[in-house]
Amino acid sequence: MKHPKFIIKDGNLILMKVEYHREIAFLTESDVENGKHRSLDIKGGGWFIYVSQSNKFILQGKSFDFGAARLEDIKQCVNAGRVYSNNLLTHTIMEGTKFEYRNEAGEITPLEYNYIREYPMFTKLWKLSSARGNAILSGETEPVKSWWDYEIYAKTKNDFKMTVWNGNHPVEGNCSYHTCKAGTRVRIWMVSRFGDVGITDNLINPKGYGARGIDADTDLYDYEFIEVKK
Repeated sequence: MKHPKFIIKDGNLILMKVEYHREIAFLTESDVENGKHRSLDIKGGGWFIYVSQSNKFILQGKSFDFGAARLEDIKQCVNAGRVYSNNLLTHTIMEGTKFEYRNEAGEITPLEYNYIREYPMFTKLWKLSSARGNAILSGETEPVKSWWDYEIYAKTKNDFKMTVWNGNHPVEGNCSYHTCKAGTRVRIWMVSRFGDVGITDNLINPKGYGARGIDADTDLYDYEFIEVKK
């Protein structure tokens, strides 16, 4: 039976209905028994209650697989706007949502946040990604520069865990993992309407992104926009 659970992984607070916490991290029972999770950036987990009347999540308890998440780590995710409802990081649930933390004594701590800020680089990337479609909708006939006219590169400010899928199903068991070190030159592979970008450190023969949930303005720097010759 699936239950409402959460973990903190790679600086993201991920809330899902699963049977085991390890499923959120794409891990099997044997992976946890063999200590594979220790090589991942997982900072505990717990359970959540969703109160629909007030659009509020109450976070509490602990994970049998990963232990309890610290209040400070939860606060950091909420303050950064890194709260997701799936482990592919494709749907953020921050907009208009309230969060509370309940400790073992039953004491409630409201998790205040003010994550609204300017995103100049993300805005630039998003405008490029939607330029062609917007031109068609507006009836413009002059060619416009869009996402497909550039290869976009940047450097990472932090280490990131990269997941490389080999194309076989199921996804679980068909991925390899490595660390993309801070300062590595990466390619911006996609930009999401949810406010993040996907990156790859495979600059020779890229097949897709290796990490999602990357903040284009705070996680990356030294951008290069290389126009594609046609």
